[in-house]
Amino acid sequence: MEFLNDDLDILDIIENGIPRRINNSVSPLNQLLTTLRFYATDGHLSSVADFMGIHTSSASRIIKKTSQVLASLRLRYIRMPQNEEIVQVQNHFFQIASFPRVIGCIDGTHIRIQSPGNF
Repeated sequence: MEFLNDDLDILDIIENGIPRRINNSVSPLNQLLTTLRFYATDGHLSSVADFMGIHTSSASRIIKKTSQVLASLRLRYIRMPQNEEIVQVQNHFFQIASFPRVIGCIDGTHIRIQSPGNF
């Protein structure tokens, strides 16, 4: 499993998709940082807005637009292994953590899943 080495500067990649300035005050870099802060703080919009020194409604618009631009890149960076690559990826995951038959993983918020039965 190889890391994609091209296009590592995410701001350069998404800068054309996000507005240059919102109300002539929030730069593309701060829009990206606002969105990343939102992701990192369990989605507390008012906390992120206060931290960034912007109004909550502005933070909401920024996060929505930046998230849409980031999501539009999914086909470029997210893919599942195909054919013979599956075995290589499974072996790599097993070497890392002794976790058998894994071909991919997603990092995200962990939520409690209620058991459907009496287990």
